[in-house]
Amino acid sequence: MDPPWFQSRSKREVLEPAAGIIDDERPIRSEVRSGLVRAIALGRLCLQQVSSGKVKDSDEIAAREDRIKRSVHMTISLAFLAPVIVEAAVEGALSVALIH
Repeated sequence: MDPPWFQSRSKREVLEPAAGIIDDERPIRSEVRSGLVRAIALGRLCLQQVSSGKVKDSDEIAAREDRIKRSVHMTISLAFLAPVIVEAAVEGALSVALIH
């Protein structure tokens, strides 16, 4: 028997996409694409600034950008997107199925 303070984690399930969503080849809206490309560029800039030592850490970027640290980390993670995804975003070739 587990101690009273022990809580087990619930199991996670992998959810399959709804039928038909995977085949949706419509391009994403231009506003969404523009925001994504801008965010990728900002993520790459932030990563470069931290890597080069231009800024001390993500706290400094968060203060400068008036954002929370988690938001900066999420933006920096966009710098690691696969090149094929970044290229498709820039060219406007991302489909709705990819972002849902």
